[in-house]
Amino acid sequence: MSKKTKNEILENNADLNISEYDKQLSDNALLGIVSAKRNYNKALENNDSLGMAKANAYANSIRKSEGGYTGGDDGSAYYPSASFKKTERKEYKSEYADEIDELYKTINDREEFSYDVYEDPVFELYKNVYEQAGNLAYERALASNASKTGGMANTNALTAASQARAYYDIMLAQKAVDMYNNAYDRYADTTKELYDRLDALRLLEHDDYYKYADYLKSFENDREFEYDMYRDVEKDLRDDLRYEIENDYRKNRDDVSDDRWREEFEYDIRRDAAEDLRKREEFDYKKYRDSAEDDMWRMEHYFGDGSSLVNTLRYASMLGINDNIQPYLTMLGIVTE
Repeated sequence: MSKKTKNEILENNADLNISEYDKQLSDNALLGIVSAKRNYNKALENNDSLGMAKANAYANSIRKSEGGYTGGDDGSAYYPSASFKKTERKEYKSEYADEIDELYKTINDREEFSYDVYEDPVFELYKNVYEQAGNLAYERALASNASKTGGMANTNALTAASQARAYYDIMLAQKAVDMYNNAYDRYADTTKELYDRLDALRLLEHDDYYKYADYLKSFENDREFEYDMYRDVEKDLRDDLRYEIENDYRKNRDDVSDDRWREEFEYDIRRDAAEDLRKREEFDYKKYRDSAEDDMWRMEHYFGDGSSLVNTLRYASMLGINDNIQPYLTMLGIVTE
């Protein structure tokens, strides 16, 4: 729906008290609120408190699902409602994995130690120096011996010269050993550095993983706490709604009970009135019968055997029948009061 359509909804239902919060809802949600309010007003006209509660509960369910709030008893308030969204857990990713893998590859792909001193250009320099020094020592030894023997080389001179050269050959051989050992030490040191670096990275990764484990523990605890809060709020809302409905139901039952009591009370009043009327009629009838019996007794008392005219006239006078019998009374000398 367009914005204009929402305006039309509001204009067509201007008689309803729609809050500013409800107006921010989607068009479909707003239509649901309008329907709920119409049902609420209809229930109000019929004095149907249970229907009012249901309509308000339906409207609040729309507000909660669409806007994250409820509107209270009349829909005009704003109470943020609890919501629970399952937070995505961060997956563990090592910051050092690539470097550790690269180090593993470097260590595994590394060639076994090998060293050829004669291919080392540095050794070649030492070799040239020591050979030159050896040759020079050899020539000096020969020259020294030749001066002692008159310029003639002998066996002793050759031996001394050879020994002088051999000294430099030994020094060159020792230098070759030293250079081999140095090369091996450099290889070993490099290997150690690689493993030390690997251990350091493993330690860093270990610390990071334990930090992640702590995060997981806190994450689960927080999510459980948030869910418990959400569940408690949900329970409170359900309990409030159930109380509201049950309370309205009890009110309706009480109203029905009051109406029944009132009807029974009014019926009892009517029955009591009827009983009183019956008793009054019986009492009046009894009075009438008693009066009739009294009259009968008087007639029998005054008439005797019924032959005495005097008694008859007296009785008639007692009954107040004086107009027609007055002449007879005067004639007989009966004085009436």
